[in-house]
Amino acid sequence: MPNSIEYAKKFVPIIDGIYKAAAVTQGMDAATRADFTGVNEVKVLKVSTTGLGDYSRADGYPKGDVTAAWETLTLTEERGKEISVDRMDDEETLGLTFGTVTGEFMRLHVIPEIDAYRLAKYASQEGISKAAPAVLTKDTIIAAIDEAVRQMNEDEVPLEGRKLYINSDLQPILNNALNRQWGSDGTVNTVLSGYNNMPITWVPPTRFYTELTLNPGTTNWGYGRTTDFQEFTGDGSTTEFTITDKPVADAIAKVTVDGTVTTSYTYAASTGKITFTAAPANGKKAVVTYYTAANINFMIIYPPAILQVQKFALPKIFSPDVNQDKDAWKFQFRLYHDAFVYDNKVKGIYLHKKPTE
Repeated sequence: MPNSIEYAKKFVPIIDGIYKAAAVTQGMDAATRADFTGVNEVKVLKVSTTGLGDYSRADGYPKGDVTAAWETLTLTEERGKEISVDRMDDEETLGLTFGTVTGEFMRLHVIPEIDAYRLAKYASQEGISKAAPAVLTKDTIIAAIDEAVRQMNEDEVPLEGRKLYINSDLQPILNNALNRQWGSDGTVNTVLSGYNNMPITWVPPTRFYTELTLNPGTTNWGYGRTTDFQEFTGDGSTTEFTITDKPVADAIAKVTVDGTVTTSYTYAASTGKITFTAAPANGKKAVVTYYTAANINFMIIYPPAILQVQKFALPKIFSPDVNQDKDAWKFQFRLYHDAFVYDNKVKGIYLHKKPTE
């Protein structure tokens, strides 16, 4: 019987390597591992001091206070998945079919979810710096980044170490803007060199939302952009209804009539009115699902303002001879992780997002 424990040990560095190669947020992981005090708790030392006071030639130095306290942060996200590969599909070796499936699972599902969760957690944190929601163009994107840098400078966020995360959909827009400003030789690094060479990381748009919904595992994808919906009841003659929240046109996710998806409608974002080509039949439900989470245009993050904690449990691998459910290799993956923003360093994050309303 193959040694399943040895296979598990073999897969730990492979999983770690895939994470480091594909995760856009891995560059902000702490240099040292977090101090776990329990299975899902980590301790963080928070220190604060008082400022300067007037020196007295008679009494000497004014007294100052130092506050140092340990804060316990609790990891809230406990995720997992089980994958099976039939014995006959993998009869040659565990490292082929089964290994490939496991790698694809990490690249396509685990890593995007970790990135999306972290970035949404930072974007939704109270107290961070924010721009007014806007759709960026080649005429406005550089000025928007300039304003973000100016605001962080005003808030005295250290220059060294800041990271610029930009929605990859904006890459051609930024390139166009730079070429117009600097000529054909203009590059991202050229325009950002005045920002202490702040590195750019391009984030896939499916990982860049202000809010995230983690699915329980019954869908193909483990997470999605947070949505809301409004339901209307047809009377057989009314074609026009009003969506109370007035989402922008891009925020309409899906429209159904009597459970069937339809595109036979027009929508006016300025009024929130949706007009169906044919009136929903009497008693039939029309449901408009729309995104409440915005797409993020860009974020600037100062890594010391955040804490990314991930705790991989040892993967469990069962051979077909041990697996009691079916004649197949079985892989179980479990992950504790979370992301936090220090409440005294919230200005180390700047958010620029698209509008949803």
